[in-house]
Amino acid sequence: KTNAPHVQQERYAAHLAYAQRYVRENSVFPLPQKTFYLSNDHIFIDGGSFLGHTCLKAKILYPELITYAIEASKSNHEFSKHHAKQISHTDNHFWLNAALDSKSGEVELNMFSKELENINQQVNTIIPKLNDQTTSNQANLQYSQKVNSITIDQILADCPKSKPVFISLEINGAEPQALLGAIKLLESDRRFFIRAGWRYFDENSEFTSECLSMISELNGKVKVDFPPRWDLMLHPYITIQNKFFC
Repeated sequence: KTNAPHVQQERYAAHLAYAQRYVRENSVFPLPQKTFYLSNDHIFIDGGSFLGHTCLKAKILYPELITYAIEASKSNHEFSKHHAKQISHTDNHFWLNAALDSKSGEVELNMFSKELENINQQVNTIIPKLNDQTTSNQANLQYSQKVNSITIDQILADCPKSKPVFISLEINGAEPQALLGAIKLLESDRRFFIRAGWRYFDENSEFTSECLSMISELNGKVKVDFPPRWDLMLHPYITIQNKFFC
């Protein structure tokens, strides 16, 4: 069985060995954990929350934190809600089964499979094709399904504006769409820090072009950076912040 403990351990070991070799060969450095950016008076939006573990860890550390675990996959979303029953700090913790996008409504969620170190991985995303900038492996489309979509600005509409916001985006190439759905936030005086994965994006996509143009216009008003650092799973990032650490 693919979910047998020894198989899971072998897969984890293969991922870890692959990442550690890349770090050794390229002299890169890990980014801080997401909880590094948080405190009790913050709002945390975890885009692509997978099974919700990061939000739950954050709520244990900071019980008064407002958290949004956003996951497009229904099965991952349901597991996240079930897992959350194990902790008591669920006030102001919200689970959203939706895809982050440039507008709210409905969108196609595409499931791809790809090979990494002889291990088959599944990746879901709202982009129509999967381009991986860190490996030469090709991703194959397995199936698609309709899911609800939501924007960052829509999520923050009813949140206290006095609270700083930390947003993590790891949504397999749809980061440009999500950032285009955060224009009100990006143009506001609100304190925020956005850390967006930049691995699977389509360089030729109109969303990528529009997003980079928007970021270029914002540069100077907010601090934009492409940190020369990678996390354990080899994701390059873009960071956008506005007076977050003041």
